[in-house]
This record gives sequence, structure tokens and C-alpha cells, in this order.
Amino acid sequence: MNQKATPHDIITALPSAPITQERELFTDWKNLKQAGVARVNIAPTENRPNGATEYGYSKRHARQTVCRIYPIVLFSNAHNWNMLAFRLLQWSIFMSVFGVLVIHGAFSYLTLPPGRWYPDLLFRIYLDNIHVAKHGSDTATYDNEGRFRPQQFSDFFTRFGSQLTDGEYGITYRQALKGAWGQRCAMDAFGVSAGVFECEDLSTLGFSSVFILS
Repeated sequence: MNQKATPHDIITALPSAPITQERELFTDWKNLKQAGVARVNIAPTENRPNGATEYGYSKRHARQTVCRIYPIVLFSNAHNWNMLAFRLLQWSIFMSVFGVLVIHGAFSYLTLPPGRWYPDLLFRIYLDNIHVAKHGSDTATYDNEGRFRPQQFSDFFTRFGSQLTDGEYGITYRQALKGAWGQRCAMDAFGVSAGVFECEDLSTLGFSSVFILS
């Protein structure tokens, strides 16, 4: 019947819907249980069911502290002075200024404390409310509360990347751009632009060949 079925005979693709055959889902789960359940403090994959255990990542990611990895952060808020952090990442002055304008300009007002309606003149991002700053047309790897979704993360690599070895997938820069375009939602110019911008960010950091899911 030329239908793609999981080991549990759940049909995930049909010839009558070619896009489902072109973009397959990751179904070869052996080591990670309940991959469809979002995790709040770890980012597990099939090859690393306990997530990244180095450097105490799970503790650092508690209470949305993943956003506090930048060198310049004050009072639990991400300041527009993070331009210095971008410079430390060897971004050009133009890209550093542009990144601050895009990130802080877009998300500062959205993350204001409850009851506050006037904008922050310093364009600070309030990290306690960072979950409301999730843009659309993304990979859906993180839900609207900031929890990590193993299934959606693996699906993105399977749908738009290439299988390198058994259980390991990689995705090139061009494939990542294709994925950002393939995940677009109707009337969501901002979300699509943000996805492309994030791909460009990774390329400027030197990840220009292959990203590996492990």
C-alpha cells in the first residue's frame, strides 16, 4: 500500500498526501520513554535520554534561566546592553546593533510585568515573562510555557535533515533554511523572519556545515 507505518502500526504518511511522505516523522524511539511529553528542565533525545548532563545544565535551565547565559545581565532582566555579549560572540558591530534592535524591540513590551502598559525605556526583556515572547512559524520544539518537546525536536531533523548513522541525523544550513520556510504559518511574516534570522545567527557562529542531533 506504500504507507509508512510505525512499529505500532500507526500510519504517519499516505500517498494521497505526498507532503506527509516527503516530511517523515521520527518514530524509532528505543531509549527515551514518552517522547511526546514535554520536559521542563532537560532536553533529552533518543541518543541522550538524560539530556545534556555536563556543567549542570538541568539546574541552570530551571525557572527559565536558559535566557541568562549572556555575560551581561542585570536584575533578572536582559538589557539592551547585551550588544556587548554579541560582540563577545564575534558578531560585527552592525549585526550586534541589529540583533539588539530586533530582539529587544520585539520582545521588551511583550514581557512587561502584569499590570504595566507603558513601555520600558531601556527596552529590557523581563525573563519571568519570557514564555509569552514565543514567535510563530518555529520548530515547535518548545511549547508556550518553555518546556522542551523531544518529539518535535527530532521531527524537525527527520523532516528536513539527513540521516547520518543509525539514530543520528544532521541538518545543513540550507536544510535549516528550508525547514524555517517549511514551518511557516499563514500571515506570520514576523515568525518566518525570526526563523530565518536565527539560522543566520548560527551560521555566523561558525555552524555552517552540519548540525548534528545526538
